[in-house]
Amino acid sequence: MIGAWEFSEYMLVVSIILLTMNIGMYIYRVFICKEVLLKNVGRRFLPSLLVFAALLALLVLNIKACTAESLSLWLGFPLFVGSLLVTFLLYWSFGQQRTLERRAMTVLETILGVIEAGDPNLEGHSLHVRNLTLLLYDYLPLTQRLKINVHNLEYAALLLDVGKLGVPRSIINKSGKLQPEEWDLIRRHPELAVKILQPITAFDMISNWIKYHHERVDGTGYYHLRNDQIPLASRLIAVADTYSAMTMERSYRATMTHEEAVAELRRAAGSQLDAEIVRIFVHIPYNKIEESLNEVRTAMRRYEDGDFRIRAGDSK
Repeated sequence: MIGAWEFSEYMLVVSIILLTMNIGMYIYRVFICKEVLLKNVGRRFLPSLLVFAALLALLVLNIKACTAESLSLWLGFPLFVGSLLVTFLLYWSFGQQRTLERRAMTVLETILGVIEAGDPNLEGHSLHVRNLTLLLYDYLPLTQRLKINVHNLEYAALLLDVGKLGVPRSIINKSGKLQPEEWDLIRRHPELAVKILQPITAFDMISNWIKYHHERVDGTGYYHLRNDQIPLASRLIAVADTYSAMTMERSYRATMTHEEAVAELRRAAGSQLDAEIVRIFVHIPYNKIEESLNEVRTAMRRYEDGDFRIRAGDSK
């Protein structure tokens, strides 16, 4: 039969394991995993540091109690319950943050969807690029995925063309050849996007991803960056953006089939687009790519019908 000392020791061992996991999760979520809506700047850094110090102090207390020569149930049980309570509060807090993130993403998606629903030459392009970018991300090697926060990548992919709000519709929808000054305005839309988002300091960490999403890997792009000088996220978005632009309906040109678009991507690999990312994209099963477009079509029909309600599932 297990005595009070052994039972208290078992509880403290479980507490130590829980607290160690909690500290690891807290370090990752707060100090390493820098997300747009969880950006810790200014006065928010100190409370985060205090919470971390409290977790560490509780862990040290549990270790000292576990290694003490005499241990009573009255000491082990409160520490065990305290560790359970801390675990619950942390998971609840992170769950609330994730809910907030999803709701913010849904609101942003709705706003962009409504804007694009009024333009036959945009018609869900931003949503489509977002879906394709996240799909491409899922097929990246693990070492590449670890370099990018996927939630930040989603924001960048959705906002890639927000700079076109500063370009006259007559230029964007022009079917003929653009004049040099018109082409210059189109070329500046990534820079305009950064300026539009500049007041929202949380977007600072993704601004360069948006700014450089039209860079060419051969160095002949807008800012003359080449290969790995271009952020990985920008190179991912560039492939998704190019495919979407070729396969979605436009009033000023014919729509390409999947096979034609894939052939164009292969031709652009190594000059305009990252060759390795293109290789990964063209090997994604077509049914997955088709699903991403069908999701956009469903969403755009909802926006065109004036149904902007946030459904329960959207906030999960």
